[in-house]
Amino acid sequence: MEPPAEHAPPPSAPPVRRSIWIPSVFGAVFAFALLSSAFLLPLSFDAIFLHLKIGELIVGQQSIPATNLFSFTAPGHFWIAQDWLSEVVFFLVHEWLGTAGLIALGAILNAVACAVVYRITVRNSGSPFLSVLVTLLAFLMMVADHALSPALFGNVFFALALSILEAPEKGGRLRPVLVFLLFFLWANCHGSFLLGLAMIVLYLASATFTYLWAEPASGPSARGFLRDFGVALVATVCTPHHVFGLIFPFMYIRQALDPQLSFLASMSDLRAPTFYSPLGRMISFYLLFSGFAVLGSGKAPRPVYVGLIFAFAAFAFASVRHIALLGIAATPMLAIHIPETLQRTWQLLPRTGPLADLLVRLHGQLVEWDRQSRKVLLVLVSLGLLGLLLGTDPRTVNRFVHLAHSARHAARLDRAYPRGLIGYLQQLGPNVRLFHHVNWGGALIYAFYPRLQVFIDPRADCYPLEVFYDYLAMHRVDGDWKQVLDRFRINTIAYPQDSELARALRLEPDWRQGYADGQAVVYLKRSVWDIPSNSEEKTSALPSLKFF
Repeated sequence: MEPPAEHAPPPSAPPVRRSIWIPSVFGAVFAFALLSSAFLLPLSFDAIFLHLKIGELIVGQQSIPATNLFSFTAPGHFWIAQDWLSEVVFFLVHEWLGTAGLIALGAILNAVACAVVYRITVRNSGSPFLSVLVTLLAFLMMVADHALSPALFGNVFFALALSILEAPEKGGRLRPVLVFLLFFLWANCHGSFLLGLAMIVLYLASATFTYLWAEPASGPSARGFLRDFGVALVATVCTPHHVFGLIFPFMYIRQALDPQLSFLASMSDLRAPTFYSPLGRMISFYLLFSGFAVLGSGKAPRPVYVGLIFAFAAFAFASVRHIALLGIAATPMLAIHIPETLQRTWQLLPRTGPLADLLVRLHGQLVEWDRQSRKVLLVLVSLGLLGLLLGTDPRTVNRFVHLAHSARHAARLDRAYPRGLIGYLQQLGPNVRLFHHVNWGGALIYAFYPRLQVFIDPRADCYPLEVFYDYLAMHRVDGDWKQVLDRFRINTIAYPQDSELARALRLEPDWRQGYADGQAVVYLKRSVWDIPSNSEEKTSALPSLKFF
């Protein structure tokens, strides 16, 4: 006997087919907007010159340097080119497309990282709109200290690793291959692969905790994460440096903890953002927003999310280069908790019932429209991108450079690449022994190596501690600073005009000013006053500069 009609179960709604691999129109439009707006962002070029020179050496010599080649203060000192593959990519892009190509590469890497973040959030939240919001927050964290460096590759690989760990069932039998390829490329592109290994350990510990103290079926299996860690660990030693590439960063913990070297860290992306600085406030507001999302949802976060937030918040306050990783690591938790938080917030507000119902219906209609039309509009967006490329005159890069705001980037290039100083040094004789500001080391290496070797450069992993102490003695004009000059036979000093060292040299009778501009001043020792210059020969030996 059939049950009465009024007791019949309601017909189930047809399942919504959600393709995660095909980006929705909102994801495509957001990626397009991101790619366009990235050209408007301030971009730091401080480190790119050194990476370009290393990439040039690797391509030209078909080998990876294993010692410090660029400095007379630490000749032959053991060094591992951890970022060699990304440096080769930077060099080839610069050779083919110049500075405009480098700017475009940085924008594309940011866009790819944001696309992966969007994929993670839309999978956890099911809402394209909330996913765009969370991705925008991650994007702001990524560009907090936007520098053209191998760290951009590291951000992409970090987001991909998080996407894999958030879907432990994905990949099937090919999952070990995907994990191996990811960490193999990551270990050859950037040293942040160690944080990827640590993230797997966090997921493994969370799965183990869930298995031991919660319902075994309530979370992913620890066995899968253990397999991922083993595969990733094997991949990270499949580099030209083998196991040394894995343990190399730990060899310099002493330098990282040395309080006297905090000055050098403050001038690079290793600097720690203070709590009251703009970057420190950005981190604090992001953490407060994350806390609001969790507390407002009324649900306890997964242990792995708590570990990710605390770990990468500590990393972000320790170094500005890790701010982007905090923005990426917090996205799964935000995607899960924000929908519930917004729903509970609407319920608390008075007289918002009709408005809330209207927004819910509008959101449902737009999500359905997005689901039905994503393939068609994805083609239209792709055609729009193609039209933009075809509309650019292929015979010149002027239009592309104009799009990239060449004036702003040219000003930043001039600060990182002291053109006037380098032009003057070209005119000096071959016996120059130069002491210079550490931030100019990469530009001097790019312009003069192998004709001239530098005193120091921004790399913290290829100099003994004694060299850093000697540099600090010169910078601070300590009591034994003249002994450093005598020991290294320094006869030329290039430093900022407003520095203590420049003021001290004005009072030294054996030194005279040879050059000055708004950025740098050069002092020459008496022994090089009358050295004849041969600027024509040395200028021809310099590399071809493809900057603005």
